Amino acid sequence: MRLYNLIKEYEPCNEQEERDRKSMLRYMETQADVLSRKNTIAHFTASAWILNKDHSKILMIHHNIYNSWSWTGGHADGEEDLCAAAIREAKEETGVMRVELLQNGIFSLEILTVEGHEKKGEYVPSHLHLNLTFLLEADENDRLSVKEDENSGVRWFSPEGAVEASSEVWMRERIYSKLNQKCMDAGIFLGNLIINCEAEYIECFSHAKEHPEYVEYEDELLPDMYKHNYLSVRKSVTPHRIQRLIGQALSEAKSSKKNFLRIETLCEQEYQGAVKEHLGAYQYPIDDEPVWKTRTDCEIKKIETPIMIEQLAELDLAHDRVRCGEDFCLRRTRRRGQVYLSGKSCDSYLCYLNGVPVGNCDLFLSGDTAKIEDFAVLPDYQHQGIGTTLLYSMISTAKTAGAKIIYLCADEEDSPREMYLKLGFRKVMDFYALFWKI
Repeated sequence: MRLYNLIKEYEPCNEQEERDRKSMLRYMETQADVLSRKNTIAHFTASAWILNKDHSKILMIHHNIYNSWSWTGGHADGEEDLCAAAIREAKEETGVMRVELLQNGIFSLEILTVEGHEKKGEYVPSHLHLNLTFLLEADENDRLSVKEDENSGVRWFSPEGAVEASSEVWMRERIYSKLNQKCMDAGIFLGNLIINCEAEYIECFSHAKEHPEYVEYEDELLPDMYKHNYLSVRKSVTPHRIQRLIGQALSEAKSSKKNFLRIETLCEQEYQGAVKEHLGAYQYPIDDEPVWKTRTDCEIKKIETPIMIEQLAELDLAHDRVRCGEDFCLRRTRRRGQVYLSGKSCDSYLCYLNGVPVGNCDLFLSGDTAKIEDFAVLPDYQHQGIGTTLLYSMISTAKTAGAKIIYLCADEEDSPREMYLKLGFRKVMDFYALFWKI
């Protein structure tokens, strides 16, 4: 039986799955009709954890019998292809039509207890569901509809909201939380967490104006800083539509006599006259303890005083005075210093060697996600272990603050990314930007 081999080859993620997998195999070896409700003791069911296209939401139904928000699913009823059964039930119970498998094979398994209940006027005795869960993806634009004999509501939730919506304690704490964690471990939610963290980070400095297909960021106090004033295209926008959006934005920028236009996207784009940037997001494995060579003579301090902001300005001038000009460097540092001293979640740190500031780095915390940003060491002090020491301190600080995801962004054309890879960071996603001087 193919189903038996599928379950036997499945790799459990915890003790619950390991024990339930063994019990399922034993039932299949000793019981008849395990694919049918004729077996009133235990039989197979198929469930689905349904994500939208950008993996930011979970589709749930309000189940009539359990009187709770629940995943979709149903009985095998003799069908060995439980993945097909899960997809069929997902369509029938929610109304969505464009549904596909997001990850091959079994995503999760569990043996669930079902209390005795009435169904269609007939008593169903207590029994076990030998349940296999499949990870599906559906189009959020499809019309939702209830299946009145089984549910009274269909709704998209955030991943956290889907868990909280369930009134079944066991399902909420042991099953739905597990499914979200497995999505997290597989990197399925990672992109959205990073996107959200990026948005929250820039909102420390810039005002966000929401549009249907993009977010417009504007820093009124530093309007000539490219990375504080730009358009961020939403993940759901198609490449073809992005091209049209770029054309419209360029036309509006020229008519309003702006000096520049910067547009960030998650997919690579070409457009006439644009300077392209390619950034990679690099994650540090949270379970790893860095075994790097660090210096003991460096002192890392969080910026907490105006004097430290002036020290940061001197570092900025040493890096960018020639490229950006002294006036801009000072205005940029003092603008950002306002945020560092404001008590917001964005902190900046200075690295001192023998009492002299030689490096700096930002650390931003959004929930359990940490972003390392503006990492820099003075040219005369590079390749001496100071940068490694500063990064080690940022990772340790983030972990102490409860971060479960730690990442930084690097220009794919610059050499620092090679250092990050050697230190154990791994690339997890790409960002792209187009820039025009008008």
